[in-house]
Amino acid sequence: MKTIRASMFLTLLALCSLIGFVASSVLGAAARPNILVILSDDMGFSDLGCYGGEIRTPTLDALAADGLRFTQFYNTARCCPTRASLITGLYPHQAGMGHMTSSRSMLPGYQGDLRRDTPTIAEQLKPAGYATYMCGKWHVTKHERKPDEPNYNWPLQRGFDRFYGTITGGGNFYDPTTLCRGNKFITPENDAEYRPKKFYYTDAISDNAVKFLKEHAAQRAGQPFFFYVAYTAAHWPMHALPEDIAKYRGKYDGGYEPFRAARLARTKQLGLVNANWQMTPQAEDWAAVQDKAWEARCMEVYAAMVDRMDQGIGRIVAELKRQGQFDNTLIFFLQDNGACAEPTGRQSNAEQIKTTNYKPFGPDDLQPQIVPPMQTRDGRPVRTGPGVMPGPEDTYIAYGRGWANVSNTPFREYKHWVHEGGISTPLIAHWPAGITASQRNQLVHTPGHLIDIAATCVDVAAAPHPGPLPADAGRGRDSSPGNLSVRTTATDSPLPSLARGEGQGEGSRPKIAGAPALEGVSLRPAFEGKPITRQQPLFWEHERNRAIRDGKWKLVAKGADGPWELYDMEADRTEMHDLAAAQPERVKEMAAKWEAWAKRANVMPYPELKTPQPKKAAAGAPGRWPAKKADAWLNQRGWLLGCNYAPSTAINQLEMFQADTFDPVVNDRELGWAASLGFNSVRVFLHHLLWEQDPKGFLDQLDKFLAVADKHGIGVMFVLFDSCWDPFPKLGKQREPRPGLHNSGWVQSPGADVLKNPSRHAALRDYVGGVVGRFHDDRRVQVWDIWNEPNNLNDSSYGAQEPKDKPSFVRPLLTKAFAWAREARPTQPLTSGVWQGTWADAGALRPMEVIQIENSDIISFHNYGKLDELKQCVANLRRYNRPVLCTEYMSRGNGSFFEPNLGFMKEQRVAAYNWGLVSGKTQTIYPWDSWKKAYVGEPPLWFHDIFRADGKPYRPEEAAYIRKLTGRN
Repeated sequence: MKTIRASMFLTLLALCSLIGFVASSVLGAAARPNILVILSDDMGFSDLGCYGGEIRTPTLDALAADGLRFTQFYNTARCCPTRASLITGLYPHQAGMGHMTSSRSMLPGYQGDLRRDTPTIAEQLKPAGYATYMCGKWHVTKHERKPDEPNYNWPLQRGFDRFYGTITGGGNFYDPTTLCRGNKFITPENDAEYRPKKFYYTDAISDNAVKFLKEHAAQRAGQPFFFYVAYTAAHWPMHALPEDIAKYRGKYDGGYEPFRAARLARTKQLGLVNANWQMTPQAEDWAAVQDKAWEARCMEVYAAMVDRMDQGIGRIVAELKRQGQFDNTLIFFLQDNGACAEPTGRQSNAEQIKTTNYKPFGPDDLQPQIVPPMQTRDGRPVRTGPGVMPGPEDTYIAYGRGWANVSNTPFREYKHWVHEGGISTPLIAHWPAGITASQRNQLVHTPGHLIDIAATCVDVAAAPHPGPLPADAGRGRDSSPGNLSVRTTATDSPLPSLARGEGQGEGSRPKIAGAPALEGVSLRPAFEGKPITRQQPLFWEHERNRAIRDGKWKLVAKGADGPWELYDMEADRTEMHDLAAAQPERVKEMAAKWEAWAKRANVMPYPELKTPQPKKAAAGAPGRWPAKKADAWLNQRGWLLGCNYAPSTAINQLEMFQADTFDPVVNDRELGWAASLGFNSVRVFLHHLLWEQDPKGFLDQLDKFLAVADKHGIGVMFVLFDSCWDPFPKLGKQREPRPGLHNSGWVQSPGADVLKNPSRHAALRDYVGGVVGRFHDDRRVQVWDIWNEPNNLNDSSYGAQEPKDKPSFVRPLLTKAFAWAREARPTQPLTSGVWQGTWADAGALRPMEVIQIENSDIISFHNYGKLDELKQCVANLRRYNRPVLCTEYMSRGNGSFFEPNLGFMKEQRVAAYNWGLVSGKTQTIYPWDSWKKAYVGEPPLWFHDIFRADGKPYRPEEAAYIRKLTGRN
């Protein structure tokens, strides 16, 4: 069978080549141009000079001045999906790349590996007689890191004759991970064909592209070529050469706003932006930036990276001119997504690298890391965080949301999202032999999409669409005819949904029966000033952010639970005026079209992201919620906002609920203050000893507390266990606070004695089952937090009194506690919050964190850091594809403030619970270091809490900010 299939494939190639030869003879050389597709990485709409920016891009500006600029060209919001869509002419899910290469789903749309039945542009043009080359970032296969992994989806196996670049995405510009020549991993030191004095990846891509062009002219003169050049500039880390950084030194010292204003004015002057469109809000406040020199340097380096890329493109253009090929080369320049607001590397790793002991790499040693912790080739640790000036090879920093907001002027959102800031970027088309003189230096306002690039290439090359490749053609460790072995998987199945053949524009070529139909239309009519016709709307989905563009109307939403927003793109392309409420029928109609496309294009069903799965639940007990159920819960609740609440009159959770100290009058007064801020939730700690003392009385107290909270429109998250502070809790009268000491009387549940004694765990099971069982379907209870900070060793306070290897006692009990709670069949979700680190690497989670995440219906976490660290936490936890709750934040002394942290969490729909409401017996106005340092009187800066005991806000401006966010002004 393999022999027959291979023979059929060779026959097909011969037929296609004959068709291509005949077509070329008829159309003539001028109709069969060389094609050069240049892709940059993580750049915004207005970065280029010809799109309104101040960065020096003379080469691209010149191409635009002698070609076309598209003002409404769209990508897919992220690197891997964009690359899959670009090189196949399909929506990314149809090509198997609905998310990233890290995906491991068996669903057709989310395999993390380019599907074998979706031909690349190179595979489409080779039968028409084109030579095919690639330099740069590939990033469309899950087999990308190890030398012994299958390479069936590497460039040489997907239609390219020659390849120099990286298989994976991102990495150090001075020592990129997965650097390859052909099918072989290399290093900057052992590459015999390219040995510059200073290796810099942007230069390496440009120089090798020029090298390939020269060798093509020498060896294959007269044969047209397709060349795909995919830069990693300006993706983080911010790495640039000193001479380029020097050009921009001091340029960005004035901060964000002057550049947003100047870019807006310039884009309007150029006709790229309608003068009537409203500018989107500024993301960051320059006045609030603590290290302005560092922040400005980030943008200086970013600009230098773009500048260097333009220089390299200039060398490629110069080589085309030297060969006399420039006029008949169709050049596309485009970007893979909007500007990147990810906070990668913006947190300091100074403490972590103190203990590193790296050794220099040898010439053949491959760089194993894409992100820190990592080292330079000469053995230095790579540094991150404020104060580390980006640019050199031992730094690793992203330029941040403030500058990404500038790059995306004037649009909303960023990479990941499908609002205009995430998906709208430049497209420059240059082809003197094919673009009429009257169209040069003109703007094309008709919307275009990545899916149109392949259709255009097939059109201008007069190439027939070759159809899906045989599963065993070139799929082994090399592509030689004698090595056609293949590991057959579900990805070999055909895509019947693609056999539509619709959406083809003027000039599209015939396709072979059974091949996936190109989804895009040819842009060639625009080269002659003719209209581009499209039969179907344009569609998007990434990380459940979704959109449809149908004529002048765009429907867009954030996340699976986000409401649809409707915008008139002619009147309001900056998406500032949502018309969904005013036009519900249009919303319904467009949403139905999106749903139909999503089902056809392998977008749905959505996959569960690969995370550890919980152990099998007890017989008859439910398991962890599926993501769809968790999303529905969040959608019903909306944005949860509140605090960790202990009344000012209670030193701990025992005193809060013991019969003689439980005080509903105080609760009523203080929760009223919470409600005045717009809080709709509180997180409240319980204690198992209260249950053991008087189960009925304890449940009655909880019921009364819920009634008081409900009176104020506040729901409750109950915390069942807690590993913080005093490990020896006792019932009865609690001790008085120690002056000036943070949480001097808070107690653990269970304490050390119970934790170490399995014979007492049956009582804990009764406690969990009794409390959860009583309120398992009570609407006033919103969430069950099973265990607070289960691996907290309290080193700064009670560490010497803690059990040795405390986590080994907690881990099995935590697992049981989740199971006990599920046995009560709660209608509310279960969670336990991770609290140490940013969780960037799922493979590096602590054993306790694995238990927490794999058993939690919704993901919760603590973060008392600055905004950048908070952003990193949220971004890293999003991958678990469940709602995210921040159950502790706001510590003024650590730089964690309501503004801007709470505003960010509202924007992200991350539930937010600051620590503390009213200053009182817990004394959490004092910092944690009060256990090491004496404080007398009120501290100069409150650590936690919002109100004084009389109900007056500690900082009125904070209360006003919260009320503004909640609409309680």
